[in-house]
Amino acid sequence: MIHPVNPPKQTSWKIVYHKYAGFEKKAIEFLSREVGKYLIRQEGMYTLYVLPCEKEGTPIDQNAIVVALYQDSPTIRQYVKEEELERNDYVIKVVVNPQNEDCRIVLITAKEELNLMYGAQTFADSYPVQRAVGHGGLKIPQWRYNYKMPEYELTGKAKIATRGAWSWAHPINDYRAYIRNMARLKINQITLWNDYMPLNAKEVVDYAHEYGIKVIWGYSWGWNENGKIKEVCEEFLEKLKETALRSYEEHYKGTNCDGIYFQSFTEVQYDKIGDKLIAEVVTDFVNDAAAEFFKRYPDMKIQFGLHATSVKNYLPILAKVDKRVEIVWEDCGTFPYGYTPIVRDEKAYKDTLDFTRQIVNLRPGAPVGLILKGFMTVNWEMFEHQKGPYIMGDNSTAIQKADEEMRKPIWKMFESEWLQYGNYALDLIQEVYKMTGGNVNITMVCEDGGCTIPLPCALFAEMVFDPEQEYGDLLRNVSYRQAIIENA
Repeated sequence: MIHPVNPPKQTSWKIVYHKYAGFEKKAIEFLSREVGKYLIRQEGMYTLYVLPCEKEGTPIDQNAIVVALYQDSPTIRQYVKEEELERNDYVIKVVVNPQNEDCRIVLITAKEELNLMYGAQTFADSYPVQRAVGHGGLKIPQWRYNYKMPEYELTGKAKIATRGAWSWAHPINDYRAYIRNMARLKINQITLWNDYMPLNAKEVVDYAHEYGIKVIWGYSWGWNENGKIKEVCEEFLEKLKETALRSYEEHYKGTNCDGIYFQSFTEVQYDKIGDKLIAEVVTDFVNDAAAEFFKRYPDMKIQFGLHATSVKNYLPILAKVDKRVEIVWEDCGTFPYGYTPIVRDEKAYKDTLDFTRQIVNLRPGAPVGLILKGFMTVNWEMFEHQKGPYIMGDNSTAIQKADEEMRKPIWKMFESEWLQYGNYALDLIQEVYKMTGGNVNITMVCEDGGCTIPLPCALFAEMVFDPEQEYGDLLRNVSYRQAIIENA
């Protein structure tokens, strides 16, 4: 039986906060938008309400969402023990309001502001659907705020340190929406590849930082020469190094970015250029170029995007790459490294898992990254490289809608394949987590620049946030998130 709240929902809810700044501000804004969509309009009527947002200390005699850092909120500390936050990044609770038993207090807290934002996003996405109101044969999430809420508790803790997304920059239609969606997935690093630097590059970086996301700019150190290089001489490599340094200093240095990512000449199916092993040439080149970078910028983060196809049989050589450089591996075998999220051969997957173990253990003490695929990517048969500097992620609504409609049926195919084979991605991530304790960079290549959250992206993000889950539980919990339902 369901019990309506009295007074009406629109005037019985408010947000209570401590500070409207930083990531806490983002948490409040998110709750106002995502919870408010159920509260500030009456169905079928043009009646206007707002969701009040009041500072800590206001009376709470009806329904309220209290969002604040643990150390800042006496209200939070009445209901949450400090040891709960010592085990978790954030804690969410729904409790009976002692001032009115028909009403509830939702408590969202953390010890760090970024985790507070994650907690707010998790509550809005998960609670209404996990506790949806039953009505006949239906479950209606948006009605959850209309009736007595069941008491509830949910905690979360990030297990993988760097949870990334990689894309060419120019497919992104709305960089603000893209960044907000990445933050909603708890992604904390985006790598954006360019032929030419966006004019608004610094604005993109600054906006990402507002959501706790680091920005790595990707550009070529010889990658676009693939297929053209017939031999590698000292003069060619020296020129390549000078170009890489000049490009950084002229275009990337002033953007407040968090690092650079490059690819060189490893994305080929053969292992030699002329009579020289690619593994040897690229190792020497990277070490030489990186030494010059670190001489000028000692604290710089450099990621070396390495395609395993040309070097997989020469791992001892790659072990000599400067340990200050993070090797980010891709094309390491079948799914979850393959573009298609299907595993047709169990032996191929076992070989892929074994190779993953080798590269994770290759350079003890050095940072390591893995790039996983099985998401929307660019169509290389019709791909157009950037023709010059441009404005990134500020395309018209018409383009956004057209691209979204075009992608929908393609995403449905990806979704069906993830439903069947996504457990392989989780299995590999779990193995990497056991080996590294989570001190690793795991990134998805997704070049869908839309403003929605496809199911495969949400599945990946949950796997790298908390790989210690069963696939069935993870699949269920992600699939019925409100953001995913709205994208269906």
